[in-house]
Amino acid sequence: MKVRNNYQGRWMVMGCIFMFFVFVIGLPQAGAFVPLKGDLAKYDPNNPAFFVTSGDTIKFAIWDVFSGPNAWIGEAYYALLGFVAHDINSQGGIKVDGKMKKIQIVKMDTQGQPDPAKRSLEKAILQDKIHAFSGVAGTHLAKVGQPLAKEYKVIFVNLSAYSDELSMLPDFNEYHFRTCGTSSTTAKALAIFYKTRPETKFYILAQDYVWGHESTGVFKKTLLESKPNAKIVGEEFFPLMTKDFAPYLEKVRASGAEVIVTMSWGADNENMIKQSVQLGIKSPLNPDRFIPMASPFLDATQPLEAIGGPAGRGHVLCTDFYLDRKLRPMEKKLVIASWEGDTFDAFGWKHYMRPDDHQVIADRPIAELVFPNDWEQPKNAAAGPPRWIPAKDCMPAFDEKLRGRAKK
Repeated sequence: MKVRNNYQGRWMVMGCIFMFFVFVIGLPQAGAFVPLKGDLAKYDPNNPAFFVTSGDTIKFAIWDVFSGPNAWIGEAYYALLGFVAHDINSQGGIKVDGKMKKIQIVKMDTQGQPDPAKRSLEKAILQDKIHAFSGVAGTHLAKVGQPLAKEYKVIFVNLSAYSDELSMLPDFNEYHFRTCGTSSTTAKALAIFYKTRPETKFYILAQDYVWGHESTGVFKKTLLESKPNAKIVGEEFFPLMTKDFAPYLEKVRASGAEVIVTMSWGADNENMIKQSVQLGIKSPLNPDRFIPMASPFLDATQPLEAIGGPAGRGHVLCTDFYLDRKLRPMEKKLVIASWEGDTFDAFGWKHYMRPDDHQVIADRPIAELVFPNDWEQPKNAAAGPPRWIPAKDCMPAFDEKLRGRAKK
């Protein structure tokens, strides 16, 4: 399989693969296929020939950013979903209601902005006739997708928008399922991770929107409850797509912080990581290393490659696993009924879809980046063995107004 290095975020790979396997397995009367038994050796996501674009297909859309500095996010999902679709399609597709159908992946570019995001999604639903869609980086964009999913009765599999309020009223609706973590789960898990570690001084740099503020609040509360001697030595919120982090990072240096908790993703994380190394900000606890950063989104390889493998050691990844399952695109109500309260075991990792608010609950892995690593990534640091934070210690927030909703 020919995939560029920046497509190799391991949890994204595994999650997208499982998403498609369970998606097609859930189809009514679907003929069996054997995962990873297709003609995969020559798969190239950069070659349009490997993507089905016409015919009587099952259309699954990836709705994310495909332009601008964060374009690699959408391209990564597209490449990896295409890998699984190609596995299925090269085996002849799957049989649905007596017909063999192949999987078609539809690209929808949000451009990272609400208006183009809405236009692209409406086109996909009304013109391309998609059966389901997944995405999306950014709470502001997920809030565009949720009402459209409800209006047109199309399942929205949220695999990357983390704000708690998306699973609460007034945003929640029955067509929205979130299979990733949330502000609460990732921030709580990260705080618990540091409970028994030597670090006590934390500086928070967060994107200035809902997710950044929610995550910061939860992290601070959980950290100070679980580690009374911990100190938040600085806290700042910066605009999305910030290019110059030097003013923020110099404040970090002056504060004596031992960890930067970065509630950010995409180009912001990339610029922050690169510039912290360029400025030579070292760890007070380990002067041979650069100051560690902790975040749910530190496994993008391009910034880690740019700074080199040794410079990436010690960063902490609050990782996720995008587990999406049981979509029957022809029978939306059956999707909802079968997914609510569902459980799934992936390599011993148990997940539960909370029925009232469609939020996955699971233990959360946190891993320190190491170099060399075991992920065939010789140019950068990558996640080492994870420490598992039990689900009971990092439960997602819950809107009590939704309690009992699924039983009505």
